[in-house]
Amino acid sequence: MILTPEIAWSIGNEIVMHRQNEYLRVIKAGIKALRLMKDAVRRGLLAIDKREEMYLDKSIRALEGLPEDEDDFIDMTLHEYKSKVRGFDPAVYEL
Repeated sequence: MILTPEIAWSIGNEIVMHRQNEYLRVIKAGIKALRLMKDAVRRGLLAIDKREEMYLDKSIRALEGLPEDEDDFIDMTLHEYKSKVRGFDPAVYEL
């Protein structure tokens, strides 16, 4: 996908709107980029197969389902990493 100036501006606008929160900035910019791709598919400007479209939708839902607060996200995932990654020490990451 080629980023037109309008698309780059639109994604950049999401980044600027959330410049005080790096975590939220990434989520909002990602959602915007994926929605723009979805719109390009709908309008026939971007050709992807059905499987790719399914993963595009899944990615949008995944980002939309993340908590808006970074600390909530860390709390949500910390237990999973502790149980799945042997030797995982949150203190190493200042968590």
